[in-house]
Amino acid sequence: MTETRKVQEIRGSFYLYLPKSWCDENQIEKQQEISIEVLENNNLLLTNKKNTHPLIGQISINLDEWEEENTDIFYLIFSSYISGADKIIITSEKKIKLQLRQQIDKMVRNLIDLEILEEDEYKIVIRTLGQTPEDIKNIFQRMLNNVLYMLDPFSESDAISNESKEDIKKLEKSSEIIISRHKDVKRFASFIERGIHMLLRNRNQLRQLKWSVNDCIFNLMVVKYAEAIAGHGSKIAELIPEIELNGYNNIKELACGAYNIFKDSIIVYQYGNMMEAYKIFNNHTDIDKLDNLKSELSTASNLMVYHLKRIISYSRRIAELAVHKYISKTVASSRTEALQKPKLEEKKES
Repeated sequence: MTETRKVQEIRGSFYLYLPKSWCDENQIEKQQEISIEVLENNNLLLTNKKNTHPLIGQISINLDEWEEENTDIFYLIFSSYISGADKIIITSEKKIKLQLRQQIDKMVRNLIDLEILEEDEYKIVIRTLGQTPEDIKNIFQRMLNNVLYMLDPFSESDAISNESKEDIKKLEKSSEIIISRHKDVKRFASFIERGIHMLLRNRNQLRQLKWSVNDCIFNLMVVKYAEAIAGHGSKIAELIPEIELNGYNNIKELACGAYNIFKDSIIVYQYGNMMEAYKIFNNHTDIDKLDNLKSELSTASNLMVYHLKRIISYSRRIAELAVHKYISKTVASSRTEALQKPKLEEKKES
């Protein structure tokens, strides 16, 4: 809704009345301080200094009501977490069974920034421990690095060249670590998704990170692609005990290519420019020749090829996002310059 107000002048100062509906919604009271920020386009942003916390408050879950609809408790807690709830209160008129308590405890441990702080026979209270904008940025970086570390063993071709039992054991140990790191990636992804929802409700914190709304959208999409890549990496790790070393030697070039294109994509997304991103996006790894090997490869090897192709595809999408990200920044910069030009011309004329 857009409203207009006339500027009033009193004793040489300009005044503007705030809309009452906005004051009521933001709990503005007499003598209360309002934060006034001048944006890049010279617009003003008004914020209630008392209400800067982006969390949405308390969400209550009545187990008795949801049991009738046969709804999984995981989805109730997870959706409350993603939406940015400060407190999740789970209640029941019947005693909450130990098995369900253990299930809830396990779910909470898999979500960053949550902890069960109160618990009795009929109630469980889950609270957030608090997070800062920097936490979101750091976990975003950690998630991308974690996925890269998951793919790293597949790129180490020297470790797979000898047909010895020791090499097989090393690969199997790596596969266990990769699967474990995939669980961390899923935790990080949920935390970032929740954090971005909270940032979009608090533009002051968004600017602290020097992120725009477009950055939030692009970062959220990168998180989804990186999570998918981690999933395919985990599937490859599960196949390692079944694959023969000769079979892996036939596709290790593709494995190295998958690792390198993901590494290049996340670097260019964060630190590169549009031309570098476009170059990576158009740099198709030559995998057509592997189609001729399908008859020679085992079932496990063919499945591994499929997952590696998906990793390459998702990595190229991250590079494509980088292209759009840099285009949007260029457009935003051009708009800012266009808004500032008339003022510069006015100064020259005067």
